[in-house]
Amino acid sequence: MKTRKKTEWRLAHDYVVDKGYTFDMAAKAVGVDPKTISKWANDDNWEDQAAAKETEDRELLKDLKSELREILDKKKSGELKASVAYDGISKIQKSIDALQKQRVTLGQYLFVMEDVFLNIRKDMPELFVQLIDFQVMHAGKVSQQYK
Repeated sequence: MKTRKKTEWRLAHDYVVDKGYTFDMAAKAVGVDPKTISKWANDDNWEDQAAAKETEDRELLKDLKSELREILDKKKSGELKASVAYDGISKIQKSIDALQKQRVTLGQYLFVMEDVFLNIRKDMPELFVQLIDFQVMHAGKVSQQYK
């Protein structure tokens, strides 16, 4: 494969498999014909690779949700101070951000964040009130990345 084609193939592969682009979207982004993307995807089984990646992402989100529940339960029972709980939530946020950079749809991301903030509202109402402005700002910032 020529260097230019190899570069285009790599970019298209990243867009389709890692970022969830459609073949048409990837073709536009890379500057090749959608039929070329389709051929590459069929030849190298990109759809199965994308499905496997999505399954991994869902499992990671499930684990992050479980970690959040654990932090909130410990905070509620008094095992954790608010500052330690906040630190744990911050680390989960960083993990979600890292996952988002890999491949998470806006819907998945917002679903997890909604769950995070609903649990904070239920278990730590004073912290929830402090985070209202952050939630609005962050949701706007994240949604801009998907335009």
